[in-house]
Formats: sequence, C-alpha cells, structure tokens
Amino acid sequence: MKIVQVMIHGSAHGFAGGTQKVMVELGNNFARRGHDVVSLYNDTEPGELFFKADFGAKIVNLESPAYGKAHKLWKALREVIKPFTKSKTLGQFFPNPVHLEKARMLSQPLATEIERIEPDIILVYGMQDHNSTCIGLKGSPLENTPIVHMVHCEVESYYNDLSYIDKRRIKSCSAVQALTPDFAATLASLLDIEVHPIANIVEKTDKKADLKSESRRKRIMMHSRLDKKKQQDMLLRSFALLKDDFPDWDLVVFGGENTKGYLKKLEGIVANHDMSRQVKICAPTPHALEELSQSDIFAFPSVHEEGWGLVLTEAMSVGLPCIGINSTSAINYLITSEDAGITVENDVRAFSLAMRQLMDSSELRVKFGKNAEQGMQKYYPDEVCSQWESLFNQVRKSIS
Repeated sequence: MKIVQVMIHGSAHGFAGGTQKVMVELGNNFARRGHDVVSLYNDTEPGELFFKADFGAKIVNLESPAYGKAHKLWKALREVIKPFTKSKTLGQFFPNPVHLEKARMLSQPLATEIERIEPDIILVYGMQDHNSTCIGLKGSPLENTPIVHMVHCEVESYYNDLSYIDKRRIKSCSAVQALTPDFAATLASLLDIEVHPIANIVEKTDKKADLKSESRRKRIMMHSRLDKKKQQDMLLRSFALLKDDFPDWDLVVFGGENTKGYLKKLEGIVANHDMSRQVKICAPTPHALEELSQSDIFAFPSVHEEGWGLVLTEAMSVGLPCIGINSTSAINYLITSEDAGITVENDVRAFSLAMRQLMDSSELRVKFGKNAEQGMQKYYPDEVCSQWESLFNQVRKSIS
C-alpha cells in the first residue's frame, strides 16, 4: 500500500519533537511491513530531521516558503479579529488568518508531491496539514484519495481551536484517529462521528532499569523540552524539599530550551537551593533509553496538552516507576491504567510527597516498574501497525 504522511506545519530542523518522532517511527514500521511510505514535511532552513528514515521509508522536504508578500496584512488582520477569535461562541467563524495563509501557501507544493506519489491513503498529522491537503487537491484527479485525520494532542483543546470549516472537513474525511480510548470517545461526542483509538508505537528495547542495584547512586530523571508547561521548575522545587533527607539521590533533567529564559530560571532554582551536587540540567540526549535504564524514577510534571507522552512510555518500557499530574489526561491515563506509578495534583508539595513515597520504597519502585514494562507491550510496533492496517482496509473497502 502506498502511504503518504503529511506533517508540513510542525517544527522540523533542529527540533526533536514528539510528533516528528511519531511520524518517522510509524513510517519506518509501515515500510518494514512492506508498505511504500513517504513522509512529507516543510523547512526552508538548512539542516535535517532529528529522526531518520529506515527500512526503505522516504522523507521529503517541500522546502517551500510558508508566507507570502501579504503576510504583514494577514498578521494585522489577525490582531483586529482577535477578540472574536477568542470567543467561545464566535471563534469558530473567525479562523486565524495567518494559519489560513500558511495552509494555502503550502497547499500547491504539497499537492505536487502527492500527485507525483499517487498514494492509496493520506495520513494528516493535524488540522493545518488537513487544510493544506484539501486545498491543494481540490479539482485534482486525486481529490478523493482517502484522508485519515490524526489528533496528537488533548482533544478538548484541539476541538476548541477548530473553525466551522475545520469541523466540516474532519467530518467528511475517511477516518479520524485519537490516541486513547477516552480521547476517542470525547472527540466522537463533540463531532458526532466515529473516532478510532490507535495509540502511538512504543519500540521494544533491551534496555532495562535495574531497580534493585545497590552499587550506584539513585537517580530521578526527566527528559523533555525545557518549557514552562512541562514544569521542570516544579520538579526542582519538589526535589529541594527532599535533597537533605536523601543525600544518595540525584536528579537529572534533559532538554533543550523552548521557553525563552526558562533555563536561566531553572539554574537559579538549583543555585538558590544549593543543589548543584545532586542536580544536573543537560542538553537533549539521543540516547534516552540508555539514560532511562540508568535511572530509578521517571518524573513528568507536565501540564502541557499532552496527546500521549512519548518519553513517558519510553520510561515505562524500560521498567521505570513514574510520577505525573492527574489533570494531564494522557499522562494520568498511561500511568493509572497500568498501575505504573503515582499521579497527583499540580502542586509542589503533593509532587514532592509522591517522590518521597517512591524514594523510600524499593519494593514499590520494583512493583510499579514491572507493571509499566508489561503494560507497554500492547503498544509494540506490530500490534499498533496491525490496528492501522485494519483501519486502512476498512477505509478502502468503504470507497470501493
């Protein structure tokens, strides 16, 4: 089967983002199973994607400008209509003009690639990708190529940002996918359509955490972009309440700065609490599984609109007990559905108490870690790809 994946509106070069990782890994695994896969993205700057194609899968950069000569006018219009855009009742009738401009600018280069490939099915990774695809293929011989709309974030926030045209396009496409059963049910209710729950892939790994080791210092790890919504600052403050009681424990935070000035803020917290001997803030690592396997707890206090939590499932796959925020739906689902750790309210002391509970008990860490590792097996590549292939066959059968 010829499959095209479209992620032309996401961050690309120099960005090790979760959705990019999903696109490349899913494409690689489809190719491994015999499909002809081309993943399309767009970046006009020098560089390449952080994640690499394998098994014969292809990745193509459109290298097309996303904005035109009237860009300043579209930006000005965006400011004029902003009060309407933010309205819960009127917002759907006032789509972001800059988003519309970008969708139109990229639509023709995208259509050219799709027409060259002639795919059997198109996977779009978000609403803007969907819009560019529909605009570009309008009137084309490939206009009726099946489109599967993928939702990679928390669905209520996603839905609230949709215009009425967006909703109409989603309802008229061939299939819609969300990452968890809860997300699928919520989106199905909001749009009055069928939504298919298909999770992200969790790669099998030989790397495993040794939670019974007594030969090294204990370690808590977080790996995510440095961002105020990821709340590394809360993690540092939580650890500050524990460091003196647990002098044999360290905290390592991996990630590149996303919120301007946030790294400096984190470094200030470390200095103010005299934690430099126990806390390290490091650049993103390409060896995440290796680092995770050398840790004892994975802490993830994110309140971002997570659609999944790729690094969380990586941590679970190596057998780490996890701590998350219970109001972050996807994170709460992954941890609690597998009994793989503790979720708490978004509060420094609550998070600190959860850390203390796990740091105090090797038995509890081992129990949660074992559950985490076993729970990830259902998301191994062949299991997830089989669900996708079943959906593809269902879609193709419905139009034949």
